[in-house]
Amino acid sequence: MTVVLAGAKYANELGLTDIDEVGLKYFLVTLLGKMRAEIQDSTADMKNQTSVSNILAQFLKAMHTRHTLFTNKIVIGQGKPQPGVIQVLGDPSKLDGVCVQIARDDRILRISSTYMSRWLHDHDFPRHSFTKALKDEFGMTSIKARLGSGTPFVSPLEYILELDMNDPTLVGFIE
Repeated sequence: MTVVLAGAKYANELGLTDIDEVGLKYFLVTLLGKMRAEIQDSTADMKNQTSVSNILAQFLKAMHTRHTLFTNKIVIGQGKPQPGVIQVLGDPSKLDGVCVQIARDDRILRISSTYMSRWLHDHDFPRHSFTKALKDEFGMTSIKARLGSGTPFVSPLEYILELDMNDPTLVGFIE
């Protein structure tokens, strides 16, 4: 705004233009106000905790039927779990690749960073801002692990976004 206003002033002083500087300033300030209001009302406002949880909910809903594995626990740490420790819950027959894993007893939510990034891109949400907001607002951590470890649906080693659903800000989110 400052550059445009200064440019108009100098162009007028040099006699190159006859720009209404007061009208231009009013227009720019009004436009800035509208843009700020639009950001506050947008579901993509990454400074708004409700917006961030809304985007996360949209992603989980999109992944629910074909890409979410429900288990009793999640393997934490190195090595293979003992057979039978990790139990698949529900009907996994519709799974077409695991992008999300939810552990009922551990109350941990894991998301494939790659699939989350693709989904965010496809829905015009800023990936960097969203993952930063998840870290800041909900304590998300980024780890290198496997989704579905200890089950027939184990994925290759990849970057995972992990959320502890015991966090007070997330209690009741996935019920």
